[in-house]
Amino acid sequence: MKSLKFSVALAAFIVLGYTGFAQQPTVQQLIFQVSKGWQADAKKALPDLLLDKPDDPAVMFLHATLVDDPKRALPLYERITERFSGNEWADDALLRLIIFYTVQKEQTKSVKYFQQFRQLYPQSELLPVAYDIMRMTVGSPPAESSTTEKRVSANTHSQAATAPVTTPPLASIETITTHPYTIAITTTPDKAEAQKLVTKYTSKNLKVNMAEKWIKGKRNYVVQVGWYISEVAAAADIDAVRKVCNCKPIVTRRMP
Repeated sequence: MKSLKFSVALAAFIVLGYTGFAQQPTVQQLIFQVSKGWQADAKKALPDLLLDKPDDPAVMFLHATLVDDPKRALPLYERITERFSGNEWADDALLRLIIFYTVQKEQTKSVKYFQQFRQLYPQSELLPVAYDIMRMTVGSPPAESSTTEKRVSANTHSQAATAPVTTPPLASIETITTHPYTIAITTTPDKAEAQKLVTKYTSKNLKVNMAEKWIKGKRNYVVQVGWYISEVAAAADIDAVRKVCNCKPIVTRRMP
C-alpha cells in the first residue's frame, strides 16, 4: 500500500512539475503582459533571460520595455535595429525610436528613423502606424524617392543579381551613423598593398576606402567597399562584390 501511495504521489509530482514547466511564459508573452500593465512575471524572469540569452533581440526588447526612463531604453532599441535588422522585433524597435523622437519633437531624428523603417520594412504592418504618429506630431514624412530614382535603383539591383557585374549598388549617404555597415575585401599589415587595392577597385567604379584596425597590437589596414544602412542591405551586395574582387568579402561594421 505504501508503495502504491508513493507511486501515485510521484506521478502527481511529475505531472504537476511538467505542467508548471510547460506553462512558463515565452519572452513574447512576457512582452505582451508588460503592454497590459502586468510587469511582475517579466521582472522576475528578466535576470535569468539576460544571463542565458544576452544577445537575443526579444530579450533586449523585453528589457527595454521594463526600463522606467524611456530615454535609457533607446540604446537597447538601437542595438536591435543595428545588429538584428532582419529579426521580427527590429521593426517594433524602430517604431519605439520614432515614437520617442516624435514625442520629443526632434524632427530630424524621427524622420531619419522613419526613412530607415520605410526602406527596410516596406511591408510591415507597423509602417502605417509610424506614418500616422509622425503625421500627427512632427508632420507628414517626406515622400519616397521619385519614380525615376526607383527605376534606376531597381535596374542596379537587377544587374547585381545577374552576372557579370562590375558595379554593385552602394549607399549614397556617407556617415557611419546612418550607414554603419560595409563589405570588407581584405585586411593586411601592408599599407602600400591596401592603397593599391583601393586604387584598383575605385577604377572599377566601386566606393572604396581604407580603414585602420589594430590586431594584437599591430596596425592593419582594411579595404572596405560600400556603406550600408543594415547588415541585410550589405549582404545583398556581397555576391556582386565577390565577382568583382574574386575574393571572400565579409559584411562588417564600418571603421572610420
